Amino acid sequence: MFNHSKFTRLFICVMLLIPLAISSTTFNQGSVHAKSEQNSLETSVISEVEKIIPTPQEVQYSESFLEIYTSNQFTAAIMLGEDSPPEDLAGAEFLQNGIERLVGHKIPILTVGDDISSYTTIISIGSVESNSFNKEMVSSHNLSIPENREGYIIHNVKENIKGKTENLNSKEDLGAQGKAFKNIVIVAGNQNIGSYYGSTSLAQMLKKSGEKVLLRGVTVRDWPDMEMRAIKDINNIEGFFSFDDGMDWMKFLPSTKMNMFSLCYTHLTESGWRNPSADYLNAVNEMANYSRDTGLIQFQHELNPGYTGGLPENDEEVTQLINLFKVSLDAGGESIMLAFDDQGSTDPSSHSELANTIYNTLQEDYDFTMVTVPEPYHFGYGNIISYLKEYTENLNPNIDVVWTGNELWSHFTTPEHVETWMSYTDPSYTKPPFYWHNDPVLDLTRSFTGWQQDLYYFEDHRVPFHGVDLTSGQYIWEEMQEYTSSGVIENIFRSTTAHQIYAIELADWMWNPDAYENNENTFLRAKRYYDTLIANPAHLKKATASSEFRYPYGPERAVDGITSRDNVENAWATASGVSTIDSWWKVDLGLVREMKGVRVKYREFEGKAYMVPKSVTVQVSDDNQNWRTVIEKSDHVPNEGDIYKSNPYSYEFQTNARYIRLLFEDGGFNSLIELSEFEVIE
Repeated sequence: MFNHSKFTRLFICVMLLIPLAISSTTFNQGSVHAKSEQNSLETSVISEVEKIIPTPQEVQYSESFLEIYTSNQFTAAIMLGEDSPPEDLAGAEFLQNGIERLVGHKIPILTVGDDISSYTTIISIGSVESNSFNKEMVSSHNLSIPENREGYIIHNVKENIKGKTENLNSKEDLGAQGKAFKNIVIVAGNQNIGSYYGSTSLAQMLKKSGEKVLLRGVTVRDWPDMEMRAIKDINNIEGFFSFDDGMDWMKFLPSTKMNMFSLCYTHLTESGWRNPSADYLNAVNEMANYSRDTGLIQFQHELNPGYTGGLPENDEEVTQLINLFKVSLDAGGESIMLAFDDQGSTDPSSHSELANTIYNTLQEDYDFTMVTVPEPYHFGYGNIISYLKEYTENLNPNIDVVWTGNELWSHFTTPEHVETWMSYTDPSYTKPPFYWHNDPVLDLTRSFTGWQQDLYYFEDHRVPFHGVDLTSGQYIWEEMQEYTSSGVIENIFRSTTAHQIYAIELADWMWNPDAYENNENTFLRAKRYYDTLIANPAHLKKATASSEFRYPYGPERAVDGITSRDNVENAWATASGVSTIDSWWKVDLGLVREMKGVRVKYREFEGKAYMVPKSVTVQVSDDNQNWRTVIEKSDHVPNEGDIYKSNPYSYEFQTNARYIRLLFEDGGFNSLIELSEFEVIE
């Protein structure tokens, strides 16, 4: 069942790449032609660190570039279809924001039918259903979009078209001058999410060269090997994920090409599943709504009733548990997890009966996936053989069963381990286990809360499967899609920037396991992607302040990506013995750019707000001399001493500026004012 021929797969991949190489020849010739017209454009061989992450299934990088911005104007525009879906728009905005970070201006976003006569390059984003121009290009150039719903292509052609794209079949020949020739970059998904993924890949090909912005030529045909690629949070002594952290991760993960966020059942530890708090229910609704409204990521709702108050004791409580799952499904969630791990009950029949009841009841009204975590979920449990046999004997075959590999922290799981697991299940249940990855690298961040928390990345450049020989063929990691029912879920444990960079590396493995390399280049690619396209625009920018306490409380601490908590002293603080009235903190973004506001994380200590200002005024400037106030003396700040979990406070406004200053005219409630993190809202 699990025999897999790498030679056969390699042969297929080579055969698939042959038409790719042929089709991309046209682009390479076009690039050379463009270079002859614009001799100032540079050429260069792409370095390993500059390559797309996650690694595409099929990709060819050109040495040539297209010029998209020069002499203070755009020579390129993005084009969407009419009534574009949110995924297409999100992809266009991701690319647009990446360019704005380089020059401080937004590339125009047009619609099919708009005048394109002033542009030499058009970047057309959308599926053949959402963008009629892409439909024409895909058809006329006989392009092959992967059948996988998340698949996409990036293809480059040179077209002689009129100034408008509304009449695609009416092309004109303008003679030797070729004034109507356009460089067309086609970003087309099988479905809308694929178009978004293609945009995130293309954005990684941007480059600043003097005052110009260039786009490296690249031809891509790409799709994921695994259907589900998920991150789960945790909220206990091991984790410290707030609901705001979870929402931030839901917005971050699509840029990595992960497609699911799972809200951990540990958020119900205090209240219990029978009496969920209003904050919990609001978070479930908000996350599920985001999934439904954007189409960028799925939301999974986890419940572990035995861990959070005890298993249902009667039919009425079973209905109550089902209704709690309905909260997320009604709001747009697409997956649920029923967990029996780390709780007292070891009765496999009652567990599978509860799982079946929940699934059979919900499937009448909802389209969703369901995974379950059995009480023994690795080989360290003495009852695993008898439990799995009885648990899976009558389990609905549509329900996935989770394991963490042969051990709790597994780096050396083999195909034989998978076969052993399946030999323990009932013969009627034929699915391989769904894989829950507890990474030993992340165990360090769980067990030792201060481990490398003074940096926004892991100092030793660790990547998933650190120290494992992935080329040995002994383990399942390179062919993970062959050894899981539908995908992988990762327990990330922390919400820090270091863990976000690590998640980019994980996504590289989950998307294309056999191309994943657990070396420093993967870390550097992930870090480059984070720094240039994902981090908020104030990240690591030059910060100054009216005063500072002492090392390590300098103003730069508020833009280093590290949230200050009990075990991490990482915040800007005003000087001791000096009045906090009229103190200020300022950041230089390096160029004038558009912004929609700012977010501030104030200081958290022992779970409470600490050293908080009485009010905050937000000012902006283009030249560091002339300031204009966009938020005046807002008292939207945490109350000193109140319960506080480092949740960000947003101050929304619309403006263009280079410098941002927070002014604390009323001083603070305590002897100092401290800021943990500052972000610009794009």
